[in-house]
Amino acid sequence: MSPISKILGGCRTLMAKAVTNATATGAGVDRRGGIHKIFPVSESLARFVGQSEDSFSTAMEKVEQYTDDHNLWNPENIEEILCDDNLKTIFDGQDKVVGVREMTELLLRHFPNVRTMSAKVKATGGGTIEKWGFNDIVKVSEPLARFVGQSEISFDAALRKLLDYAFDHKLVDEGVTLLEFPWITKCSKWRIRCDDTLKTILDGKDKVGNKELSSLLMQHFPDSSLHS
Repeated sequence: MSPISKILGGCRTLMAKAVTNATATGAGVDRRGGIHKIFPVSESLARFVGQSEDSFSTAMEKVEQYTDDHNLWNPENIEEILCDDNLKTIFDGQDKVVGVREMTELLLRHFPNVRTMSAKVKATGGGTIEKWGFNDIVKVSEPLARFVGQSEISFDAALRKLLDYAFDHKLVDEGVTLLEFPWITKCSKWRIRCDDTLKTILDGKDKVGNKELSSLLMQHFPDSSLHS
Protein backbone atom coordinates (compact mmCIF):
# COMPACT_ATOMS: atom_id res chain seq x y z
CA MET A 1 0.00 0.00 0.00
CA SER A 2 1.41 3.40 -0.99
CA PRO A 3 1.76 6.31 1.48
CA ILE A 4 -1.25 8.15 0.03
CA SER A 5 -3.45 5.07 0.40
CA LYS A 6 -2.51 4.73 4.05
CA ILE A 7 -3.16 8.38 4.81
CA LEU A 8 -6.34 8.63 2.74
CA GLY A 9 -7.79 5.71 4.65
CA GLY A 10 -7.48 7.64 7.89
CA CYS A 11 -8.57 11.09 6.73
CA ARG A 12 -11.21 10.27 4.07
CA THR A 13 -14.10 10.94 6.45
CA LEU A 14 -12.44 14.10 7.72
CA MET A 15 -11.95 15.47 4.21
CA ALA A 16 -15.52 14.60 3.32
CA LYS A 17 -16.79 16.70 6.24
CA ALA A 18 -14.59 19.65 5.29
CA VAL A 19 -15.91 19.76 1.74
CA THR A 20 -19.50 18.69 2.43
CA ASN A 21 -20.10 21.42 5.00
CA ALA A 22 -19.96 24.06 2.24
CA THR A 23 -22.10 24.46 -0.84
CA ALA A 24 -20.47 24.75 -4.26
CA THR A 25 -22.05 27.19 -6.68
CA GLY A 26 -24.93 25.47 -8.41
CA ALA A 27 -23.86 22.09 -7.12
CA GLY A 28 -25.68 21.72 -3.80
CA VAL A 29 -24.38 19.59 -0.96
CA ASP A 30 -23.27 16.03 -1.43
CA ARG A 31 -24.34 14.26 1.77
CA ARG A 32 -22.20 11.23 0.89
CA GLY A 33 -19.04 13.27 1.18
CA GLY A 34 -17.66 16.07 -0.99
CA ILE A 35 -14.44 14.32 -1.92
CA HIS A 36 -16.46 11.85 -4.00
CA LYS A 37 -18.51 14.50 -5.82
CA ILE A 38 -17.71 15.29 -9.46
CA PHE A 39 -16.57 18.86 -10.13
CA PRO A 40 -15.06 20.68 -13.12
CA VAL A 41 -11.26 20.82 -12.85
CA SER A 42 -8.57 23.11 -14.19
CA GLU A 43 -7.15 22.62 -17.68
CA SER A 44 -3.84 21.31 -16.36
CA LEU A 45 -5.49 18.72 -14.11
CA ALA A 46 -7.89 17.80 -16.93
CA ARG A 47 -4.91 16.97 -19.13
CA PHE A 48 -3.37 14.88 -16.36
CA VAL A 49 -6.50 12.85 -15.49
CA GLY A 50 -7.83 12.76 -19.05
CA GLN A 51 -11.20 14.38 -18.40
CA SER A 52 -12.63 17.82 -17.68
CA GLU A 53 -14.52 16.77 -14.53
CA ASP A 54 -13.43 14.54 -11.70
CA SER A 55 -13.85 13.97 -7.96
CA PHE A 56 -11.12 14.95 -5.55
CA SER A 57 -10.76 11.38 -4.28
CA THR A 58 -10.39 9.96 -7.79
CA ALA A 59 -7.88 12.63 -8.79
CA MET A 60 -5.83 11.87 -5.68
CA GLU A 61 -5.89 8.16 -6.49
CA LYS A 62 -4.72 8.87 -10.05
CA VAL A 63 -1.79 10.88 -8.70
CA GLU A 64 -1.00 7.98 -6.39
CA GLN A 65 -1.14 5.45 -9.22
CA TYR A 66 0.99 7.62 -11.48
CA THR A 67 3.57 8.03 -8.73
CA ASP A 68 3.64 4.27 -8.15
CA ASP A 69 3.90 3.45 -11.86
CA HIS A 70 6.79 5.86 -12.40
CA ASN A 71 8.66 5.09 -9.15
CA LEU A 72 8.53 8.70 -7.96
CA TRP A 73 8.40 8.05 -4.22
CA ASN A 74 11.59 9.25 -2.55
CA PRO A 75 13.24 6.11 -1.10
CA GLU A 76 14.71 8.23 1.71
CA ASN A 77 11.33 9.70 2.67
CA ILE A 78 8.38 7.49 1.76
CA GLU A 79 5.89 10.38 2.09
CA GLU A 80 7.74 12.56 -0.41
CA ILE A 81 7.00 12.62 -4.14
CA LEU A 82 9.79 13.59 -6.53
CA CYS A 83 7.88 15.36 -9.28
CA ASP A 84 8.57 14.68 -12.95
CA ASP A 85 7.51 17.09 -15.68
CA ASN A 86 3.91 15.78 -15.70
CA LEU A 87 3.41 16.15 -11.95
CA LYS A 88 4.97 19.61 -12.00
CA THR A 89 2.08 20.76 -14.21
CA ILE A 90 -0.37 20.09 -11.37
CA PHE A 91 1.92 20.69 -8.40
CA ASP A 92 2.79 24.31 -9.11
CA GLY A 93 6.12 23.48 -10.76
CA GLN A 94 7.57 22.08 -7.54
CA ASP A 95 10.40 19.55 -7.65
CA LYS A 96 8.93 17.65 -4.73
CA VAL A 97 5.77 17.45 -2.66
CA VAL A 98 5.92 16.33 0.97
CA GLY A 99 3.00 14.69 2.75
CA VAL A 100 -0.71 14.53 2.05
CA ARG A 101 -1.31 17.99 3.56
CA GLU A 102 0.76 19.77 0.91
CA MET A 103 -0.53 17.42 -1.77
CA THR A 104 -4.12 18.18 -0.81
CA GLU A 105 -3.59 21.94 -0.83
CA LEU A 106 -1.94 21.87 -4.26
CA LEU A 107 -4.54 19.54 -5.75
CA LEU A 108 -7.48 21.54 -4.41
CA ARG A 109 -6.32 24.52 -6.46
CA HIS A 110 -7.47 22.62 -9.53
CA PHE A 111 -11.07 22.43 -8.27
CA PRO A 112 -12.32 26.03 -8.68
CA ASN A 113 -15.87 25.33 -7.47
CA VAL A 114 -14.61 23.69 -4.30
CA ARG A 115 -11.93 26.28 -3.64
CA THR A 116 -14.27 29.29 -3.87
CA MET A 117 -17.33 27.88 -2.16
CA SER A 118 -18.46 29.58 1.02
CA ALA A 119 -17.04 28.27 4.26
CA LYS A 120 -19.84 28.62 6.82
CA VAL A 121 -18.50 28.48 10.31
CA LYS A 122 -20.46 29.22 13.46
CA ALA A 123 -18.95 32.11 15.36
CA THR A 124 -19.24 32.94 19.03
CA GLY A 125 -22.41 34.94 19.52
CA GLY A 126 -23.85 33.84 16.20
CA GLY A 127 -23.11 34.78 12.61
CA THR A 128 -21.41 32.93 9.77
CA ILE A 129 -18.49 33.45 7.45
CA GLU A 130 -19.73 33.48 3.89
CA LYS A 131 -17.47 35.69 1.77
CA TRP A 132 -14.46 33.44 1.51
CA GLY A 133 -13.29 29.86 1.82
CA PHE A 134 -10.75 28.38 4.22
CA ASN A 135 -8.07 28.20 1.52
CA ASP A 136 -8.62 31.66 0.02
CA ILE A 137 -5.78 34.10 0.69
CA VAL A 138 -7.15 37.34 2.16
CA LYS A 139 -5.89 40.41 3.98
CA VAL A 140 -5.66 40.02 7.77
CA SER A 141 -5.41 42.31 10.78
CA GLU A 142 -2.11 43.92 11.79
CA PRO A 143 -1.68 41.71 14.91
CA LEU A 144 -2.14 38.51 12.91
CA ALA A 145 0.06 39.85 10.11
CA ARG A 146 2.87 40.38 12.62
CA PHE A 147 2.38 36.88 13.99
CA VAL A 148 2.38 35.06 10.63
CA GLY A 149 4.89 37.40 8.99
CA GLN A 150 2.71 38.42 6.06
CA SER A 151 -0.24 40.71 5.43
CA GLU A 152 -2.33 38.17 3.50
CA ILE A 153 -2.90 34.50 4.31
CA SER A 154 -5.61 31.86 4.23
CA PHE A 155 -7.50 30.93 7.37
CA ASP A 156 -6.28 27.34 7.03
CA ALA A 157 -2.61 28.41 6.86
CA ALA A 158 -2.98 30.90 9.72
CA LEU A 159 -4.56 28.24 11.93
CA ARG A 160 -1.73 25.84 11.18
CA LYS A 161 0.88 28.47 12.03
CA LEU A 162 -0.88 29.20 15.29
CA LEU A 163 -1.08 25.54 16.25
CA ASP A 164 2.49 24.85 15.18
CA TYR A 165 3.60 27.71 17.42
CA ALA A 166 1.55 26.41 20.34
CA PHE A 167 2.97 22.91 19.98
CA ASP A 168 6.55 24.12 19.48
CA HIS A 169 6.29 26.15 22.69
CA LYS A 170 4.50 23.35 24.59
CA LEU A 171 1.39 25.43 25.18
CA VAL A 172 -1.18 22.76 24.32
CA ASP A 173 -2.78 20.36 26.82
CA GLU A 174 -0.68 17.28 27.36
CA GLY A 175 -1.71 14.26 25.32
CA VAL A 176 -3.14 16.19 22.37
CA THR A 177 -1.82 14.96 19.02
CA LEU A 178 -2.70 16.74 15.79
CA LEU A 179 -3.90 14.67 12.87
CA GLU A 180 -3.19 15.62 9.25
CA PHE A 181 -5.82 18.38 9.30
CA PRO A 182 -4.92 20.91 11.97
CA TRP A 183 -8.38 21.64 13.42
CA ILE A 184 -8.95 17.95 14.28
CA THR A 185 -7.11 16.15 17.05
CA LYS A 186 -7.29 12.86 18.88
CA CYS A 187 -8.83 14.74 21.80
CA SER A 188 -12.27 16.26 21.32
CA LYS A 189 -11.62 19.03 23.87
CA TRP A 190 -8.31 20.72 24.58
CA ARG A 191 -6.87 24.10 25.51
CA ILE A 192 -4.01 26.35 24.54
CA ARG A 193 -2.23 28.25 27.30
CA CYS A 194 -1.52 31.65 25.76
CA ASP A 195 1.87 33.30 26.13
CA ASP A 196 2.32 37.02 25.45
CA THR A 197 2.63 36.41 21.71
CA LEU A 198 -0.58 34.39 21.43
CA LYS A 199 -2.43 36.89 23.62
CA THR A 200 -1.95 39.52 20.89
CA ILE A 201 -4.10 37.46 18.51
CA LEU A 202 -6.36 35.60 20.94
CA ASP A 203 -8.06 38.55 22.58
CA GLY A 204 -5.67 38.72 25.51
CA LYS A 205 -6.95 35.46 26.98
CA ASP A 206 -4.82 33.32 29.27
CA LYS A 207 -6.36 30.10 27.95
CA VAL A 208 -8.34 29.27 24.81
CA GLY A 209 -10.32 26.10 24.21
CA ASN A 210 -10.40 24.44 20.81
CA LYS A 211 -14.09 25.27 20.48
CA GLU A 212 -13.47 29.03 20.56
CA LEU A 213 -10.12 29.06 18.79
CA SER A 214 -11.58 29.40 15.29
CA SER A 215 -13.93 32.19 16.35
CA LEU A 216 -11.10 34.22 17.89
CA LEU A 217 -8.92 33.74 14.84
CA MET A 218 -11.76 34.75 12.51
CA GLN A 219 -11.73 38.21 14.07
CA HIS A 220 -8.43 38.87 12.30
CA PHE A 221 -10.03 38.43 8.87
CA PRO A 222 -11.79 41.82 8.52
CA ASP A 223 -13.35 41.08 5.13
CA SER A 224 -15.01 37.90 6.35
CA SER A 225 -18.19 39.54 7.69
CA LEU A 226 -17.84 37.59 10.88
CA HIS A 227 -21.08 38.85 12.35
CA SER A 228 -23.98 38.68 9.94
